Amino acid sequence: MNYLLRSPKLWTTVLLSAAAVGLLVYQLYVHRKNLSYLNIPLGCQQVDGVAESGFHYQEHDNTIPFRWTNGNAKLLVPINTRHPPEQLWVQITALRPTMDPVRFQLLIDGEALHDGVVPPGKWDRTFDLSGHTFNDATLVELRSAVFVPKGVMDQGKNTDPRRLGVQVQGLKLVRGAN
Repeated sequence: MNYLLRSPKLWTTVLLSAAAVGLLVYQLYVHRKNLSYLNIPLGCQQVDGVAESGFHYQEHDNTIPFRWTNGNAKLLVPINTRHPPEQLWVQITALRPTMDPVRFQLLIDGEALHDGVVPPGKWDRTFDLSGHTFNDATLVELRSAVFVPKGVMDQGKNTDPRRLGVQVQGLKLVRGAN
């Protein structure tokens, strides 16, 4: 046992192994920190690394994926602060049995980008984020009025008991020309 403690070959192997593990951990940290979520459709589908709440399961309109919100959806998106987004593109659909405009708020890190109503049907906008200061993660919130389609949609034949806000076809954090 004494021999093992004094063995330079053993200590060299241990130190090189520790250095290799340390380098691997550092590379994973750097990769994670520099991972970019720019130009990736968010909200309409789950994306690894993006924490979210307030979305129902994924559905499709023809081949276009979307998800309904429950009226209070949130996405916590990691940001590469060396290359932050310059714009936020949003596409939602506001459907109601009465075809009335829908109250809708869009916030980024608590700052309202839109606070008003959206007309029935598809709505898409691009918001300028050039004046926004980003941290390692940004919180995107979609808040809206809700309705329950059960008994009021499809001539009263709808059986869906979910509380539905808006359909999210996509959100994209954009840098440069889209």
